[in-house]
Amino acid sequence: MLLVAATFLMGGSARDDVWSLLVLRPLTAVIFIVALMICLPEAWRQARGLTIVGGCLLLLPLLHLIPLPPAVWTALPGRAVAVDVYHAMGMPLPWHALSLTPQHSWSAFFFLLAPLSACLLAITLPAAQLRQVLSAVLLLALLSGLLGCMQLVGVSFYPYAITNEGSAVGLFANRNHAALLLACLLPLLALYARTASRRQRNLHFIRVMALAGGVLVIPMILMTGSRAGLICAALAIPMALWIYGRDSSGSDTDNRAMKLVSVFALLAALCLGALFFFHSRAPALARLYEMSADTDLRWRAAPAIWRAVHDYFPWGSGIGSFVEIYRLYEPHELLGSQYLNHAHNDWLELLLTGGLPAILLLIGAIAVLLYRAAGGLTSQHGKAQPWVRAGLSIVALFAVASLVDYPVRTPALSVLLALAVAFAARWPSPQPALDKA
Repeated sequence: MLLVAATFLMGGSARDDVWSLLVLRPLTAVIFIVALMICLPEAWRQARGLTIVGGCLLLLPLLHLIPLPPAVWTALPGRAVAVDVYHAMGMPLPWHALSLTPQHSWSAFFFLLAPLSACLLAITLPAAQLRQVLSAVLLLALLSGLLGCMQLVGVSFYPYAITNEGSAVGLFANRNHAALLLACLLPLLALYARTASRRQRNLHFIRVMALAGGVLVIPMILMTGSRAGLICAALAIPMALWIYGRDSSGSDTDNRAMKLVSVFALLAALCLGALFFFHSRAPALARLYEMSADTDLRWRAAPAIWRAVHDYFPWGSGIGSFVEIYRLYEPHELLGSQYLNHAHNDWLELLLTGGLPAILLLIGAIAVLLYRAAGGLTSQHGKAQPWVRAGLSIVALFAVASLVDYPVRTPALSVLLALAVAFAARWPSPQPALDKA
């Protein structure tokens, strides 16, 4: 609970120079050490493959920081510019890490402590406590959405100095990140309603409130002015219905899933009508229709980024080195007041900075996740299925959003993604013997 609250309140920016990291990173380091001491044995027993993947993720930036002799690092692709700098300064070639920006690779290492701690803790938590974590995420996400509404009506409270001022960013610095969190609320609310115990006296109230929350989320997403958020919301609606609907064991949900379909369909129609109606009056909504300068910059910069990927393949330029590497390839016609702090395509940026090893590790992580999720989806334990469906849905939303943005670079959203992985992978695998192998 402390980790979730801390990352949501202090980890809404993807920059590594914000003041809140002075508190957040030492806190997450302490939590990570405690989680290792308490939860690692149980996590190793329950999800060995996922634990290995987490260790490899943490090891990757450390490998990029190992000093290499000049004969080795100068032979790596793309290092000619570093060699030229040392020669121009009249300095002998020193031992150097694979990463061309070691300080950012260290930052990436400490960044990973928060999501890995969240995943480790969520895998080993009892179901009742995991539902409390879900409640905390829902409350913080709704708080972010309400703060975004207040920002649009004139409340000039923005948590970060560098932000999309004038937009409904909520607890974040970027409107796209705020919108993705709100889109993730739809499957999370469906999960909250679906996993409520039938023996609870307030079961009907819980489900009504979850539905009311879903009704509020769609206008909040529209107010962010995020095109990526709108696409994710369109995908999240059927995901929410899948989570709330009938499970594979054949249990009935008293026709409420079909009622939910009707409500969400009506809601989508009303929101679409409101979108066209307020098009000329609300700049945040009008932005959904126009090609802004920052979006144009992303597309125009893509060829230069691909050239950098080609030059640094297969070992990459070093985790966290995008800004410095892009400056070497940035076309003169793109120089101006705007700049790219990330590639706005996390898949592409990972290929540039992490190279082929990072992509292979990502493929392995996806394979482990799907294998573990298959166990939950085919489990006779009916309570597992909504959690697995919700986890897979949120991972899919992040995968789509990462095509045009960098949501996982923020501590808050990285923790949410880690929780989603735990939701999907904490259940028994379909073949325990094969899982141990």
